[in-house]
Amino acid sequence: EEQRLEKREERRERRVRAGEAKTSEVSALVTKNLSEKWEVALAHGFLSYPALGISAPIGKPSLVHWNRRNWYALEEQMQFTLLHGVVAYPHSPELGDQGTLVIAGHSSPPTATVRGTPYEDVFAKLPDAAIGDRIEIRGSDNQTYIYEVYDTEVVPPTKTSILLQDKT
Repeated sequence: EEQRLEKREERRERRVRAGEAKTSEVSALVTKNLSEKWEVALAHGFLSYPALGISAPIGKPSLVHWNRRNWYALEEQMQFTLLHGVVAYPHSPELGDQGTLVIAGHSSPPTATVRGTPYEDVFAKLPDAAIGDRIEIRGSDNQTYIYEVYDTEVVPPTKTSILLQDKT
């Protein structure tokens, strides 16, 4: 168990160091054909949450399956993207625009496919988020956006209303 935790920390450290790389360099690790097949932008941005040591590329699926309400296909897109970092929901606003940016990531490996990947538990420390923490997101245009934690809440998987955009 101790060795497993040490390896997890090593992977986290590599992700933090990788945060210095441009998102285009990170996405180059994944073949263009696969991202086109799954209709995802793997280099949508890069998330850095220094207070928790979280660092990961952000992918974003196309809106096609979201708009068609094809949840099975959307889940496939999301799972593919989660193998390569974290994922912004396709209906989230563009970086810096008004609205709720919904980002998902693993807190523990849900399947054997994910176990051992660099992002198997990227959000494991998220329960330690504190009000006032700053989260930096660098867009594919290298513009940096700063977000601040103003509230925390643990929600059950059935509370899908958190995915809705507040239009006010």
